[in-house]
Amino acid sequence: RGTSPPPDGAARGSPTLNWSAHRTTARGAAEDLARNVAALWAPPPLLTVREWAELHRRLSPEASAEPGRWRNDRTPYLREVMDALNDPRVERVVVMAASQTGKTEAVLNAIGYHIAQDPSPMLLIEPTVEMAQAISKDRVAPMLRDSPALAGRVADERSRNSDSPILSKRFVGGHLTMVGANSPSGLAMRPIRVVLADEVDRYPVRAGREGSPLALAWKRATTYWNRKLLEVSSPTDQGASLIAADYEQGTREQWCLPCPECGALQPMEWGRLVFEPCGMACRECGVVSDEAAWKSQPGRWIAGSQAAVEERRTRSFHLTALTSPWLTWRELIAEYRRAHTDPEELKVFWNTRLALPWVNAATATDAALLKKRQTATPDGVVPVGALLLTAGVDVQRDHVYYTVRAWGARMTSWNVAHGLALPWSALEQVLDTPFPCEAGGDMLVTLAAIDSGDGYTMDEVYTFCAEHEWAVPVKGASHAMLSRYRISTVDRPGSKAHGMTLVSVDTDAYKTMIAARMHRDNGPGSRMVHADCDDEYARQVTAEHKVKVQRRGKTVETWEPKTPGADNHYLDAEVYAAVAADLLQVRYRGEDHQADRVQRAAPPASPPPPRVAPPGWLGDRGDWIHGNRR
Repeated sequence: RGTSPPPDGAARGSPTLNWSAHRTTARGAAEDLARNVAALWAPPPLLTVREWAELHRRLSPEASAEPGRWRNDRTPYLREVMDALNDPRVERVVVMAASQTGKTEAVLNAIGYHIAQDPSPMLLIEPTVEMAQAISKDRVAPMLRDSPALAGRVADERSRNSDSPILSKRFVGGHLTMVGANSPSGLAMRPIRVVLADEVDRYPVRAGREGSPLALAWKRATTYWNRKLLEVSSPTDQGASLIAADYEQGTREQWCLPCPECGALQPMEWGRLVFEPCGMACRECGVVSDEAAWKSQPGRWIAGSQAAVEERRTRSFHLTALTSPWLTWRELIAEYRRAHTDPEELKVFWNTRLALPWVNAATATDAALLKKRQTATPDGVVPVGALLLTAGVDVQRDHVYYTVRAWGARMTSWNVAHGLALPWSALEQVLDTPFPCEAGGDMLVTLAAIDSGDGYTMDEVYTFCAEHEWAVPVKGASHAMLSRYRISTVDRPGSKAHGMTLVSVDTDAYKTMIAARMHRDNGPGSRMVHADCDDEYARQVTAEHKVKVQRRGKTVETWEPKTPGADNHYLDAEVYAAVAADLLQVRYRGEDHQADRVQRAAPPASPPPPRVAPPGWLGDRGDWIHGNRR
């Protein structure tokens, strides 16, 4: 009962087959087979980078102090960073982060995700080819080996028929190419959808003779509507830091934690860290709570640029080591105490622990700082203590910017006047007019250093200087010099300039000196301005900052505009006025010259007051002058 009769020809008494059960079993096996085949062809489940890492990423023992399954709870601040890579509205993700915060792991998670979940052509850029090889061997290869979801997807680079050398990993639907930022050929090889830029502030300024390495690579993604760029790095110097500049262009998000006492959300800031007893002061209620109390609170990202949030094309994040699960605040305090007396060590701490661009306090200037150097002396009046006047002139095609500066003992100086003149008669009138002195009498400009200009104005400058014995042409040097200036003779037969003195100027050296003097409080050795100093002059004099750039394969420091195209004419004029002071050996004059100055500056009768002899003359008081100050 319940069985089918034996088929025809079957022997009586032979075992009978349960055909109903057989059909059920066969149907189940076919369904299992169908499901297995469907699973092979089905697209992967929809996951974000964060979700994929939580499910499939494994940390390798040789690349992590905590090997095993990746846990988002360990670095909760990276969740939003990784999710931004899946936001179709976001094109660039910028992470300005300290060391030991997991920023490189976020890059590796993105690589694993795009191999297993969303195959795409990827480009990973390291500062050098050697670093690209190292990350391939030490970080990428172990991840491919130890993460089951990635096993077998990329050919074993050790096999004879492998198509995956160290710097190229091929997989179905895409590839991962790893290059050095110093290799222009590697940056412009093929179309790329996902660009991963690691430690961008260590990139050279240019890739060979090409442009910026990052810009060169990003052009490879132009044809993809869903292109992504992930930049991660700790910053370097203010003004030279690429990651800091890109961070400012984005949403400027900071990881904020609620105060354990009042619940006010706020970023972890070094300035609020209390060393003893170790804790962080709340910026709202002022209560100091210890590290465990702060870090046990759930955090969130808060953006500093609402306009960028609404546009949402670039999301930028700032992470300090104060949020790291691998560094305690006490360790950071101890590290700071070891570094704070050494400027270079302090800079490393500032960049790699606080993830902040380093600002050289000795050369950082702004209009507010210059306004602090104002005195009670009005515009156009020579202050007490001045020994002589020099002028600096920056030449444009149809006008000039000039500054008149008074010089005293110990290179103390005051801006007496500045302005714009239409050459050349107006400039002559300004520089040939005596300035009244607070101490009595008048004073004329002793020497004016005038920018020799470009090809359109050079002849006019030389003509003006040839006609005025108190004017000398100067020219900014294109490279660093052994001394701040060098005197030569113009070799232009047949022109008025032939045989004239020309002064070549190391403008970077003078700008550094001007910035450093500007930081001195008003008094001996300071650079001061008159009481009526205007905002435009203040902006132009502080329009540049000192940055590091690559020139001929070497890293050098130079002065460049803070904002491209910003006017800096008054700064150049101040440089030339300082050059004129050096030509007159002002630094060797002291208070003992004061009586001599009053005599020379007495009110003129006829003829006008005499001038100090131009450079190269000994005059009536001979003295030895060093030719090599080094």
